[in-house]
Amino acid sequence: MIFISNLKNAKDLGLKLNEETYEIDEKKEIFQWLVGKINFQEKKYVLLVNVYSGYSITFEKQLNFSENSEKYIMEAIRENLYKIKDLDKSEVDEYFSFYNECIFVKTPKGKSKYSINKYVKKLDEYFKKTIDYATERVNNCLISKTVINTPYNLIAKRIMMLSGRIPEKRIACVLNTNLKYTGVTRKVVIPIEFTFDKIHKIMQILYDWEDYHLHDFEVKFGGRFSILIKQDNSDYDPLGFSSVYDDFDDEYENESNLYLANYIFMCKKILYTYDFGDNWEHEIKYSKTIEDYPFDYPICLSGKGDTPEEDSGGAFFYDMNGNYEDYDNEEYDEEYDDEEYDDYDDFVRRNIPFEINYINERLKDIV
Repeated sequence: MIFISNLKNAKDLGLKLNEETYEIDEKKEIFQWLVGKINFQEKKYVLLVNVYSGYSITFEKQLNFSENSEKYIMEAIRENLYKIKDLDKSEVDEYFSFYNECIFVKTPKGKSKYSINKYVKKLDEYFKKTIDYATERVNNCLISKTVINTPYNLIAKRIMMLSGRIPEKRIACVLNTNLKYTGVTRKVVIPIEFTFDKIHKIMQILYDWEDYHLHDFEVKFGGRFSILIKQDNSDYDPLGFSSVYDDFDDEYENESNLYLANYIFMCKKILYTYDFGDNWEHEIKYSKTIEDYPFDYPICLSGKGDTPEEDSGGAFFYDMNGNYEDYDNEEYDEEYDDEEYDDYDDFVRRNIPFEINYINERLKDIV
C-alpha cells in the first residue's frame, strides 16, 4: 500500500516518510491512500482517503500512533472494508495480498487529486452529530453532478473486479421533470426496469407531496396519440375515490403492469397529474441514458424551487416566484361563507423547501 501525506500532517502524526524519490503509479490508485488528520470535539482523528474512489475512513488517534502507524492504518482499512455489505471478506483479503509492504511518501507537487484538504472540507459540512455520521454521509453522497457514483460503491466495485467478480450492470435514464406553471424542477436518475407505480412514488418524494390524492399518467407521443395510465387501486384507495375511473377503464392501462423502459425512449414526454382537484401537472422528459448505473434505487441530481403546499389551490393560485395569489372572488366567498371556515382567513400557505439530501435518503427505499 502507498500512503501519501503532506509534510505538515506527517509531522503532526509522527509519520516517517520515505526520503527517496518515489514515483506514484497513477494506474494503481486503488492501492493508494491519502493520510491526514482532523479535529472533532477536542479530539484528534486520523483521516484516510482512497485516491481512486474518494472513500474515507476516520479513527481516533492513539497516543502511541506514531510508533505503530502502519499497524493502526492497515487495521482501520481492513475493518472498514469488511463492513461494506457488497464485498466478501475473501475479496478484501485478496485486495491486501497485492501489496505486502507499506510505503509512506510525501504529496506530489502540482497534483490536486493528492490533496487531502478538499476531503476535510467535505467532512466539515456534515459535522452535526458524530464523526462517524459525517464519514458515512461523505461516502454515500454523489461524487459530483457529472459522476453518478459514490465513494462507497466505487471502491466496492473496483475491489470486486480485482478478485474477478464482475458487478451487475443496470441501465438507467436521466429525466428532467417540472411542476407546470410554477418554475419548480427536479432532475432524477431512474432505473428503466421500474414500473409506473414506482415512478408515482418517486414523483411524490421529489416534490414532497403527501400521497393522499388520486393520480394518473399520460404518455404523449406527439400529435393526438397518447396512452393513459391509471393508478392501481387494488390495495390503495385512501378516500374511496377509485370509482372515478369506472367509466374509463377501457381507456386506461394499469401502472403496476407497465415499465418505464416501455415508453421513455419513444415518447415525447410523460404527464403526471396529482390531485384532480388542485390538478398539479408534472412534465417528465427523457435526457440521456446511463449504461452502467451503479444503484438499484433512484437518485435526485438537482432541483430548483420549493414545492407548493398540499391542498393550496393548484397552479392557478401560484406564480413563478413562489407566491400565492389571494382567493378573491365571489364564488369562493359564497362557497366558504360558513362558520366552519371562519379560521380560513388566517390560513397561511407555505412552500415545502427543496432539500436534496433528505430527498435522496427517502429515494433509497424505492427499489
